Amino acid sequence: MSAKALNMIWVLALLPGLAQAFNSGSTGVDGDFNPTANIKLPLPADGVFNFKSVNIPANVTVTFARNAANTPVTLLVQTDATIAGTIDVSGQKSADTGSAGDQNLADDGIPALGGPGGFDGGAGGYPVNPSIGLSTRGGDGQGPGGGIGNIYCNYVYDPNGSSSYGLGGSGGGFGMDGPKGTAGNCHNAVVGGKSYGNYQLQPLIGGSGGGGSGGARYYVRGIAGGGGGGALLLAVTGTVNVTGKILANGGGSGNNGVISGYGSNKDSVSESAGGGSGGAIRIMASALKGNGQITANGGSSSASGNGGAGRIRFEVESNFLSTAPSPLSVNTSTPGLIFIPNHPSLAIASVAGVALGSNSEISIPASTTNPVNVVINATGIPIGTLVALTAKPENDAGVSAAPSALVGTAENSSATLQVDLPVGASILEASTTFVITASLGDQLAPYAGNERVEKIKLVASTGGLSETHLITVSGKTYPAPQGLWAAGGGFL
Repeated sequence: MSAKALNMIWVLALLPGLAQAFNSGSTGVDGDFNPTANIKLPLPADGVFNFKSVNIPANVTVTFARNAANTPVTLLVQTDATIAGTIDVSGQKSADTGSAGDQNLADDGIPALGGPGGFDGGAGGYPVNPSIGLSTRGGDGQGPGGGIGNIYCNYVYDPNGSSSYGLGGSGGGFGMDGPKGTAGNCHNAVVGGKSYGNYQLQPLIGGSGGGGSGGARYYVRGIAGGGGGGALLLAVTGTVNVTGKILANGGGSGNNGVISGYGSNKDSVSESAGGGSGGAIRIMASALKGNGQITANGGSSSASGNGGAGRIRFEVESNFLSTAPSPLSVNTSTPGLIFIPNHPSLAIASVAGVALGSNSEISIPASTTNPVNVVINATGIPIGTLVALTAKPENDAGVSAAPSALVGTAENSSATLQVDLPVGASILEASTTFVITASLGDQLAPYAGNERVEKIKLVASTGGLSETHLITVSGKTYPAPQGLWAAGGGFL
């Protein structure tokens, strides 16, 4: 029998806590960060930098290249952070449609990228075919509060006809709902993206993209929505001095494309699309001071819905910042915990006494007699929770073991199940379901149809990718999206 162990680690929301003196927990392994010119840092897989100190001089801008999981940016600093220049995790502005009628659709309507931890805008719709009147709708912005794409309007095919329009998409939402898109005489304004998340910024997540505008005719493609602002956690043991800028703004919408001269009184216009929502900035430090600019504003749109505002949170023992952030921040006098120390997980540890460990395949001796013991390890799951196990051969329905309860501690538990292994190769699948707190369930609601999540189901498989499912209070089940959790410990 061959087996492959792949573990799923679920990372919980960060919990507030009391501290006598704040410590960022930085290991300092990334040294002192003292850039002297504009720099774009590639994010590590978990999005976490461990600096000794940070000093960004005036006229220097620091940006970040998104990683594969699109995690937020986490900057842990052992001593102090001085920001006279700029830290920017903003979403991108979508491109102008250019010279309308150039038939070059490849460079028009491309979704704008969200900042790290944020979400992309919706694509611009393709132009209408005048001969058959096909209309195309702009794409919705990505993310839990993505703006809605709009449609083509005012089209009547006539060589001497009137104007045609690709209506603008709505703005992305996050800290507040995104504004509506534009309306025409054939369509009401599309609603804005909805707000989500919470003022604790737990989970730490970025802004959503704006909706794309509809395509018009005569080779005018719709304009893409702006990207949502990214998410930044800056945790500093000492003082954060901001005389420059920290930005997590949403990306704006490109300009309209207009074409004329195709008959009397004929124009073809694609309204500007929706702006991306502002992102998230969480600053934790012993002290915060300076007169700099800290913003997480929504992206602008000249003729459609701007992006909704993002969220800003300060957890500092002393706040001497002399300028107000935008939007206004939530302030606490005591920093909470950066990462929760207990990460729930489920893994198949051994089969018939043969440890899986890092092995991709294991073989059970033919002389092994049934039933065999299968050990399941878990962390962060309530003691007494039942674990189920099924052995599935290639051409059979499979054999299930009697469920067994987890024993040990919440930080380190296990269950031993007995199962009759079928002859030949089998895939083992262990699963468990446990109830979560209402507060965590509310935080997960955007990923489950905006309904509170009541339970989490973890599945550890020896034959494929492990899975996480969100189960709502009404019993609906949703797969948890990839990239929802951060390997570094911060729930996204």
